[in-house]
Amino acid sequence: MTSHEDYLKRKAMNSDPIRLDPLQEKFKLIWNDVTVPAYRHIRLKNLQPNEDKCITSIKFQEYVLKTVRENPLKGFVFFGPSGCGKTTIMTGLKRAAVNDCLRNGNIIYSTTMPDWVIGMQNYFRGGIIPDFQGGKAAMASNNGHVAYFFIDEFDKVLDNNLIQIHVTKLIQDIFDGLGILSLTSNRTLEELRTQFGDHIVRRIEDNCEVIDYFKEMQ
Repeated sequence: MTSHEDYLKRKAMNSDPIRLDPLQEKFKLIWNDVTVPAYRHIRLKNLQPNEDKCITSIKFQEYVLKTVRENPLKGFVFFGPSGCGKTTIMTGLKRAAVNDCLRNGNIIYSTTMPDWVIGMQNYFRGGIIPDFQGGKAAMASNNGHVAYFFIDEFDKVLDNNLIQIHVTKLIQDIFDGLGILSLTSNRTLEELRTQFGDHIVRRIEDNCEVIDYFKEMQ
């Protein structure tokens, strides 16, 4: 048996595991923490327009990819129905943010709004407050770093005044602390304005680049 064949045999038996370098291990740890398994393969540079998997036009998909690739570390807001590729694109941005965090000591937080709401409800009952809090932006900024925040399904919030107040505080704290926010929503911009109020929507518009799939599909 050659040395290479012997190596492959040992690897298959898990007696000679492949060791990632420390940076790769740290990336994997963070990436797996902020991304669900189904999306962990996504890389922004590898994404291509796909008329079979996305309900928007190839032309608009090309525009979106060009826009996010030009500055993947800024905040983006993606408005559109299910099936238009919002979460896929935001996951690509999330990978860029993880790489930036590893290079520059920055911080990343990621959640879905339903998960955040459940965490806040548990906190109201005496549990631990969710780690995803807008105040972390100011903490990072005060230490010379940037905090990235990613929220999927932003519109899926209970019709509950206390939750709405905390959502408002969350967004205000992120922007007041110079954090970078990206989010997805299945509702239109005007529907979000009705849901959360003009002040919060204007702050999102002022601090994030808006990608509106609804307008493209009209």
